[in-house]
Amino acid sequence: MFGFIGAIIASNFKRLSSPFKLGYAVTYRCNLKCKMCNIWHKDDHSRELSVFDIEKFFLKPHGLHWVGLTGGECFLRADLPEIADVIISNSKQLSAMHIATNGTRTDKIDHFMTEVRKKHRKIKFVFTVSIDGPSDIHNKIRGVEGVWEKALTTFKMLKKMPLVKPQFGFTLSHSNVGQFEDTFHSLKDVYPQLRFDDISVYIFQKSSFYYDNQDMLDLDKNVRIKEINKILALDKEGCTLNNFLRRKFLQMYLTYLQTSQTPIKCQSAASTCYLDPYGTLYPCSVWNRKLFNIKETNLSLKEIWQTNEANNIYKDVLSNKCTGCWTPCDAYSAMGGSLLQTILWSGSGLKRKV
Repeated sequence: MFGFIGAIIASNFKRLSSPFKLGYAVTYRCNLKCKMCNIWHKDDHSRELSVFDIEKFFLKPHGLHWVGLTGGECFLRADLPEIADVIISNSKQLSAMHIATNGTRTDKIDHFMTEVRKKHRKIKFVFTVSIDGPSDIHNKIRGVEGVWEKALTTFKMLKKMPLVKPQFGFTLSHSNVGQFEDTFHSLKDVYPQLRFDDISVYIFQKSSFYYDNQDMLDLDKNVRIKEINKILALDKEGCTLNNFLRRKFLQMYLTYLQTSQTPIKCQSAASTCYLDPYGTLYPCSVWNRKLFNIKETNLSLKEIWQTNEANNIYKDVLSNKCTGCWTPCDAYSAMGGSLLQTILWSGSGLKRKV
């Protein structure tokens, strides 16, 4: 953990010699049909990295402190316990592993944790379980009946596990405008211990190569402003780390709406990057700028990070030549890389009466 904190502090002053955070989509397969995402349309799964490919990559020097596994739906991969094992076993500096899930495969998640804990008893896990509305709205958004109840069952199961922090992830989209407060109360009705600290908030995001939803209409700017201010007005809990990050993310999002650029220096290609299921490294999950394919090079991640191409991508990010997003996957790292500015941020972006 101290190494992770040290890397975050160092990222405030320089581009790191290797990234401290990797987001890895283990698959684009998904068992749901979400309205705001087209990942579930993708059907080319034969090219996914094997456990051998992943181990070969992680055996080389990389310096990662945080690895986030996402999809698609991670738990559609039967070999996910083996994937987690090779990552943890070959990442001595790893502080935590984050897993994003729709929460529908409760038994598989339970099995995963049982298997991983046989060898790795001290590693911390953070789970984000998607919930985008009260049960009827969530099920409609996700395109399958009964998934709200399954997600809640998964969340409650994870709450009982040691060294596991589960949280709900609410994504504001066209389909759930005005539903955040009802979502919170619907969850609290069946899980009275629920706190704001248990919820992260995301905003509908487009990506041509990840979500494959580039042709969808953007959520209206004024709608986003109104909804973000509603959520901020409801958030009156203490300053836990998750509460602090969520508030700052939303406050800065209001400023992002004015400029279409990150409100503070982006850390993509500086201290973070994204790996797709087929082995291609990108600076992030939104900008379709390929760096390397790990199956086509013998370079380690540390060596890749020092190539001319990686440095040129970093310079282009600094020059605002990227798509200019403000998605939590990279926003939280950006906040870590600009700690003082984040702490002092006043939230003086666009505001409207709600």
